[in-house]
Amino acid sequence: MHHRHFKRVGATALLAIAGLLGSLLIAPAAPASTINACQAKKGGAIRVITSKAKCKKTEKKIKWNTTGSAGKNGTNGSNGTNGTNGSNGAAGATGLPGQPQKSFQFSVTGDTANSTFVPLFSAGGVNYEFNCSFILVADGTGIFATPSAAGTALAGGIIERPGGAAVTTDPQQVFNTDLPAGTATNITPQLTTTSPPSITTHGYWTATVMTPSATTYITAYQSVSGTGPTACTITGSAFSVAT
Repeated sequence: MHHRHFKRVGATALLAIAGLLGSLLIAPAAPASTINACQAKKGGAIRVITSKAKCKKTEKKIKWNTTGSAGKNGTNGSNGTNGTNGSNGAAGATGLPGQPQKSFQFSVTGDTANSTFVPLFSAGGVNYEFNCSFILVADGTGIFATPSAAGTALAGGIIERPGGAAVTTDPQQVFNTDLPAGTATNITPQLTTTSPPSITTHGYWTATVMTPSATTYITAYQSVSGTGPTACTITGSAFSVAT
């Protein structure tokens, strides 16, 4: 008796499972987002249906989403710590030394009565002076250079001698002068004027002086007129570059 009852229960269970599987296989597929089904009020058996299908009176309609609702945002993470600074790079190589050079400006006067030598500047082992003197019947002026080592000087310019209404311009040949060591040598043409009567003479000169230690470039305006403390004047500049 017990053995037969077990067979009946097992057969019934197998039929129920087969019916559920058959309904799952036969029922049309529901949309991917929502699953619709009918659940038996007794026994709880479930069969999948379409969204428009109706359940039997002995069933109730149920549905559920295949994707759950989004969860709440998580809390912000804590800020990370700053990384350490990198080490300093190695110092670059020292640059080549710049070319040593000097510039000069001068503006002085001289007195013909005293045959004065007025210092202008010193550069490249050479002392430069402005000479103002009275020679025989004329006043004269020029630039003199005294080098510590022998060198050469190149110079030239324009002399202007106003005389009454007449004005003449006298271009001067370029001077190419040797400069003996320790000797004061005139490196520009002499400006002269007779006294009396006094005739103003103007000159504009450029000169290049070369010694073993430097090359010096000079530009100067000179004037000589009559006698007295300011009979001779010179204004100019110089630029010296070490060699």
